[in-house]
Order: sequence, then C-alpha cells, then structure tokens
Amino acid sequence: MGGSIFIFVIIMVVIGIAVISAILHFVLGNLTHRATQEILNKNVQQGTGIPISDAAVNEKIDNTLAKRATKKFIENHPSYSEDTIKEYFRAVASNIINRTEMGSFSESVKSKISTDKKIDKMGSVQFVRANLMSCTSSRYAAIITLTNGRDQYSISVYGTLNENGFNTVDKYSIQKGVMVGF
Repeated sequence: MGGSIFIFVIIMVVIGIAVISAILHFVLGNLTHRATQEILNKNVQQGTGIPISDAAVNEKIDNTLAKRATKKFIENHPSYSEDTIKEYFRAVASNIINRTEMGSFSESVKSKISTDKKIDKMGSVQFVRANLMSCTSSRYAAIITLTNGRDQYSISVYGTLNENGFNTVDKYSIQKGVMVGF
C-alpha cells in the first residue's frame, strides 16, 4: 500500500514538473518573439535596420497583392485615388471600432458591431494601412490593418460597388495579427 502511494506521488511530481516546464517554455518563447519583433520594428523606424519584422513582411505582401485591385478600381472609378480609398477604409475601421453606424453598413454589420467581443479585446488602436485586395464590377474585399502598439489586427471588409464607387459594407471580420512589441 505504501509503495503504490509513493509511486503515485512520484508520477504526480513528474507530471507537475512537465506541465510547469511546458508553460514556462510557452511564456518565454512568446516573450522572446515579442522582444525580437519590437527590436526589429524599432530599428526600421529609426532607419537603422532592414524591414524584416513580421509586420514589415506582411505590409510588403499586402501592398503587392493590392496593387492590381487598386489600379482596376481607380480605372473604373476615376473620382477615387489611393488616398481617398485609404480614407474611406479608415472611416470604416473607425466606425467599427467606435461602434458607430455608417450609412453604408448593412443591417448584418450594424447588428454585429454591437455584440462583437473582438472589438473590446483590441483596446485603443491606430490605423496602419488599408489595402483593397479584390475588386470586380460589383464586389470588393479589403484588409484594414490597425495596431495597439503591442499587436496588429486586421479587419477584413467585404461589400458591394456601384457606378459611383463603394456602396455597402456587407460583412467584416476581425483577426489578431502579428506581434509588434510590448
């Protein structure tokens, strides 16, 4: 009887050590990655580094993929420029984050904004960029990137177009993106 209790205690101690080790490994790995990204981002901001942080790589990819859709949209809607497209999506993001309705929001977007828990998790964020990723004659898809200085967030926006440009925002989703610092 005493031997089985001793073996049980030994097994529980080994399991406890393994669990604590796994937790420490995860936390330290997360902090190490976050520190690396902060250093890489600060070096680029100071002009002393090569833009190889996760955020810089994502920005290059998004900008490259968005060029064709943006060009096509501007050709079909000459009253828009790259700056006015970005300003429109900045306004969309601001209204989503502040939970205020915008005339172009569909009913499903209006109802989702009031209950979206991801908005609360983002906290205070700043606009980073907006990329029009896809554009047909009647539909568009865009990615709006925001940051709170600690993490980047992406708001994927889908909607319709009309002859004047952006018509409605039919759907959006928020995803947590890459780490940028502490």
